[in-house]
Amino acid sequence: MTEPLKTAETTTGSLRRDSATRAALTATARATMVGALALGMTGFVVARALTPDDAAAEAAEVQLALASGDTTTWDMRGEMTTMSSRDFLAGRQALEPGPLAAFSVYVDGTEVPIESNARTLAEALADAGIVVDADDIVSAPLGSELEPGQQVTIQRVSGDQVVEEVVDAYETVEVKTDALYKDQKRVTTEGVDGLTVTTYAISLVDGEESSREVLASVLVRERVDKVVEVGTKERPVVVAAPPRPAASSSGSSGSSSSSGSSGSSAPARPAAPAAPAYTGDVVALGQSMAAARGWTGEQWNCLYSLWQKESNWNPYAQNPSSGAYGIPQSLPGNKMATHGADWRTNPATQIAWGLDYIAGRYGTACGAWNHSVARNWY
Repeated sequence: MTEPLKTAETTTGSLRRDSATRAALTATARATMVGALALGMTGFVVARALTPDDAAAEAAEVQLALASGDTTTWDMRGEMTTMSSRDFLAGRQALEPGPLAAFSVYVDGTEVPIESNARTLAEALADAGIVVDADDIVSAPLGSELEPGQQVTIQRVSGDQVVEEVVDAYETVEVKTDALYKDQKRVTTEGVDGLTVTTYAISLVDGEESSREVLASVLVRERVDKVVEVGTKERPVVVAAPPRPAASSSGSSGSSSSSGSSGSSAPARPAAPAAPAYTGDVVALGQSMAAARGWTGEQWNCLYSLWQKESNWNPYAQNPSSGAYGIPQSLPGNKMATHGADWRTNPATQIAWGLDYIAGRYGTACGAWNHSVARNWY
């Protein structure tokens, strides 16, 4: 006698416990089903079809479930309906256009009006032909939905390299010394500007520099400060002596003239008019007169050294062998009479003649000084 078939009732259908054929058919249907899940706009995921071994295993699981009293049953139609509504909904929505939205984009110095029904800002920009690089700065997320009236700003970010030179200007350092007079200065070390070259990597946002980074820095030349010695020694004060009396014309019979042609003594030279005694600083007078000619600084130092060597700035100095006379050691001394009859006693007359002599023959005081150093005369 055949036992009546027993069924397990469910809300979606029924499955006969003793019907192996029905269970096998159900499992086989599952084994041959291929599901395609649409995931946004990125692609598809395909489910693997079950093999006959998988179908047999699942049929056995169904029989065990019924034998154990488990009334849960699998409804293929209901399961596919659930999978369809759950897994394909998002994909269909992504493929469907959104509402039309009008907005503007400010990029590359221009405001671009856009109307788009794209789902995201990235799609709308792509549709409008606006390219956004990975480094660019966008005021709204690219994955966000469009908002009517929205204003989007795109800042272009680029990079560049620049090389800058920085000059470190030298300073002047004064050093006091008693080897020079107070009105004298001497440069012992010439100043040299320092130089540093630096290479930067800069970041530009819409053409304006936003940041920079040092790539390399090279010290091309070190700074050397200028060193100037400043004198501290006081100058001696030279006081002019009273004028000498004129020589008598009634000399002895043994005296002779410079020409020596007649044997008779030369006529007496008229005495130079007396000059007022000069009681000031002769060197200071010489510096003032040289400055009026434009000979300051190095030119004054050359002039001072020249006449310091020749006469020690003594208006009465006379060379016992050559007869050169006065501060500039004029040879003969009466050459200075072109600048004043008081050439023997007036330092100003001697200095004026000496300055004109140097300018006419050497051009500058340093030209005369260099000649004197090389040949021991000027």
